[in-house]
Amino acid sequence: MPHETRRHRANTDRLLAARTILLAKWRQIAARLMEPTYGRVFDVNENDPRQINIRELANALHETLHPLRSEDRDEQQLRDLKRVISEGAIFGYILWTQSSEWVFDWTRSTHSQPAETVVFPALLKTTDELGRILPVPEVRESATLSTGVDHM
Repeated sequence: MPHETRRHRANTDRLLAARTILLAKWRQIAARLMEPTYGRVFDVNENDPRQINIRELANALHETLHPLRSEDRDEQQLRDLKRVISEGAIFGYILWTQSSEWVFDWTRSTHSQPAETVVFPALLKTTDELGRILPVPEVRESATLSTGVDHM
């Protein structure tokens, strides 16, 4: 490899490393600033600003799923949709406020065989708590990232 190419690659690697560290710090600071709004309790109550989006998405999905839903359990199904969407919002907030970076890997699953459709993607930790890029991403099992909700 030519000297200029190696130097360019080293500069690129340093810039990427600096970016991930700064991003980790930014997420930590943003999480602290958002604490008064979202709190540290992992719940989406009626006063939560995300509630508007959760209601709108649940209503849109409820209408879209109309041919598949049971009319006698209509209200319960809408409440269940809102709860699933709320759990997704909570999980997203938990991941976003971590100093580590996480990605979903849809090519491998922690719950399916290789030839099956991926229903539960693998969750990969790509940087450590200080924002340093891990040489090999760590695969996390779903049980290690519980939000305390057992019924899902």
